[in-house]
Amino acid sequence: MISGFKASVQNELNAFFAHLANQADLLRLASAQAFSKARRQFSHLAFTRLNDRLMALVQQEGLTPRWHGLRVVAADASKMRLFLQDATSRCVQEAVVFAL
Repeated sequence: MISGFKASVQNELNAFFAHLANQADLLRLASAQAFSKARRQFSHLAFTRLNDRLMALVQQEGLTPRWHGLRVVAADASKMRLFLQDATSRCVQEAVVFAL
């Protein structure tokens, strides 16, 4: 789900759960609305911790590419529309997401 969607959210969810169950037929175990609701409660800190753990494992296995002793990295940025909501109002903001 982190890598981005290539189809509708519902089709991606159905394919994801079918893959988990090792089945060829699509499974509808979660709706797109349920996924969206759960995603709103997801902490951004999880991605930071996941990235730190992944980088530690890559470093441990010696899989970090080096060029003249320097670590090689790539960068990407995308614009996203964020839907922010509190108890009294909802607003849409545009943000730039940047990743190495």
